[in-house]
Amino acid sequence: IKWNPAIKTEYDKNGLWQAVLNDKIDIIASDHAPHTLEEKSGIYPGTPSGTPGVQTLLPVMLDHAANGKLSYERIVDLMAYGPKKVHKIKNKCVITEGYDADFTVVDPNLIHKITNEEQASKSGWTPYNNKEVKGYPVMTIIRGKVVMKNGKLLERQAKPIEFDI
Repeated sequence: IKWNPAIKTEYDKNGLWQAVLNDKIDIIASDHAPHTLEEKSGIYPGTPSGTPGVQTLLPVMLDHAANGKLSYERIVDLMAYGPKKVHKIKNKCVITEGYDADFTVVDPNLIHKITNEEQASKSGWTPYNNKEVKGYPVMTIIRGKVVMKNGKLLERQAKPIEFDI
């Protein structure tokens, strides 16, 4: 898989995990590069970098938590509070009047097999195809509206994010 940064060796993976666990990393996110397999099938280095990841990032991180790699609280820090703080995102990460009411409900005990067929992205594939994970999102609420429930995308919402400048 061609992606940046290239995490190819055990040394690379271990170094990245050490940075996460030692609070050297502020955010875990996906750049979600939804290239099709055909686009990715060319000859290196002529193929695009990146992989689809927005749909699989949280389940993979929940699986790491279920396996004791990091805490669920650390996932929230890295995937919600970190981006809000670093990017100065407005009206997020608090459930109170005047905020956007964005949150995801997860079942930490739900076992789920990630498949290419369930990917909502135009890419239609995932590097995690057939990976079984423990912990899975069961509902996503954006701006107070349920947009995903039990794996079914109910509504697409796209609005610009506001920033505190």
